[in-house]
Amino acid sequence: MTNALTVSLPDELDEFVGRRVREEAYADAGEYLRALIRADRRRALEEKLERLVEEALDSGPPETLTDADWTTLHRELDEARGSP
Repeated sequence: MTNALTVSLPDELDEFVGRRVREEAYADAGEYLRALIRADRRRALEEKLERLVEEALDSGPPETLTDADWTTLHRELDEARGSP
């Protein structure tokens, strides 16, 4: 399922987006925006992972991850990468 999103930009930002679309060979501004959102989602997941690692290091002795734990981690990474 896809949803439409309308964004109003001041001229300066619209020109910037146009330049980025041309420079990076995006199909259009929508593809550029989707790439930015994917990158932000990936960054947020990396920050979450860093926080979890810090919490784990502060929590005491290590515990073994189960197969279900690994499956969940792989699924979250695939989703962040935009993989099906």
